[in-house]
Amino acid sequence: MIGAGPSGCGVLMAFKNLPEEEFKNYKIDAFECQAEFGGMWNYTWKTGVDAKGNAVHGSMYQGLWTNVPKEIIELPGYSFEEHYGKQMQSYLPRHVVTDYLQGRYAKADINSMVKFSTRVMDVQYDESSEIFTVTAKNVLTDESSVGEYDYVFVCTSHFTQPKLPEFEGFDTFEGRVLHSHDFRNASDFKNQDVLVIGGNLSAEDIASQIVKYGAKSATISYRSAAMEGGFPENITWVPLLQKIDKENVAHFKDGSSKKVDAVIICTGYEHHFPFLPEQYTIESGNRYITNNLYKGIFHEKCPKLMFLGMMNLFLAFVIFEIQAHYCRDVIRGKLEDPKTVSVEDRMKDIASQKKLEDDLRKAGDVKGLAYLQADYITDLQKQSDYSQLSMHERMDMFMRVIEIKTANRMTFRDSKFVSQVTGKEALDVKKPWLENFDATVNMA
Repeated sequence: MIGAGPSGCGVLMAFKNLPEEEFKNYKIDAFECQAEFGGMWNYTWKTGVDAKGNAVHGSMYQGLWTNVPKEIIELPGYSFEEHYGKQMQSYLPRHVVTDYLQGRYAKADINSMVKFSTRVMDVQYDESSEIFTVTAKNVLTDESSVGEYDYVFVCTSHFTQPKLPEFEGFDTFEGRVLHSHDFRNASDFKNQDVLVIGGNLSAEDIASQIVKYGAKSATISYRSAAMEGGFPENITWVPLLQKIDKENVAHFKDGSSKKVDAVIICTGYEHHFPFLPEQYTIESGNRYITNNLYKGIFHEKCPKLMFLGMMNLFLAFVIFEIQAHYCRDVIRGKLEDPKTVSVEDRMKDIASQKKLEDDLRKAGDVKGLAYLQADYITDLQKQSDYSQLSMHERMDMFMRVIEIKTANRMTFRDSKFVSQVTGKEALDVKKPWLENFDATVNMA
C-alpha cells in the first residue's frame, strides 16, 4: 500500500474486517510518507520541500472548511456522532474532519500494518514471476528497505503535483505568485486585490476564503466558463489572463484589465508517480472515468497494480472504501479477476466508459456526470459486503448542496442536512461561516 490516507486506510480496514483466521493469511505493508494518518487532511505550515529535500505532500490550508456537508463524506461504519459522542452541524473545519478520520483508523486498529515517515522510492514488476519489488526509504533516518509483494495499491491521491501554467509578465510581477498547493493562510492577502487563476472548486473556495479574511477583491480568471450565481460583488469572473504588465496590471482575453497585488494559481494537479516505471503510470487528467484503469482501479496492462481514488470526486471517502472492498474480494477470489479479461477487452471497457463521460461533458450535463459516478460506485458496492446505503440518495444530497451554494456562495455552509447513517438532522450553526474565524463548531 503506497499511502495511508483515506484511500489507503480504506484498503487496510477492508482486510482487517475479514474473519481473523482469514486475515492471518495476508501480509500487508502500508508506506506513508507522513508521520500519522490523515493523508491530505493533515495540515502543515511547510511548503516546497522539507528539511530532507522531499516535496511537501499536503495542500491543506489553515482556514479550510469542508465545501460539502459532513453527511456527504460520512462513512457508513463510523458516524460523526459516534466519533464525537454528540450531534453537530453539517459543515466542519479541517481539524474536525482530520480527527474524525484518525478516530476511524484508531477504532480499526490498523497501525501495525503502516510504516510511517516512509516514502516509496521505486516499484518494479517482474512479468514472469508476477512479483513486485518495492524499495522504500525512511524519511527521518534515510534507511532503505526492499520487499516483495504479490499486489501493489497506489493510494497517493492526485493533489500533490501542481499544474503550473506560465503567463507573460510573471517574471517581472512585483507581487506574490503561488499555487494553491502552497496556500496556507487567507489572512496573508488582507487589503489586497488578488487574481485567482482557475475555474473550478479550488478557485471558488480560495477566493471566498481570502475575501472572508479581508481581501479587497478576488478576480477569478477562467479558461472555459465562469461559475454562475451566488458571488458577492468583490468576487468577479473574467476570461483567461493574457499578461501582467510592468505596472502589475492584469490584462484578460475580453480586453478588460485590473491592477493586482498577488496571484494565486488554482489550475489543479497532475497525476504523479515517480516511483513507477513509465509503462505502469496513468495519464488521466481530472476525469470521472479514469484513463488506463479497468473498473476505475486496475491498470490496463498490469491488473495486480491497483489505483484508488484517482478520479475526480463527487463523493469522497466512501468511494475509497467501496473500491477497497471490491479489490479485497478480487484478491480473495470472490470476484472476477481482471487478469482473466484480455488486455483488449479491458481497454474496450475503459473506452466505452470514457465515451459516456465525454458525451456528458460535451452536453454540459453536470448532473449526468454526478450520477455516472453514483452508478459506478453502486455497481462496485453491490458486488461487495460493504454497506448498501444508497449512493444515489447521497448524490441527490450533493445536487441539493449545489443548489444552495449557487444561491449564495458565502452562506451555503450555514445549511444543514440529514445523516444517512444515523437518520438525524444536523444542528443549526451558532455562528455563520462568514463570522466564524475561530473554527468553533456547534455540538449538542
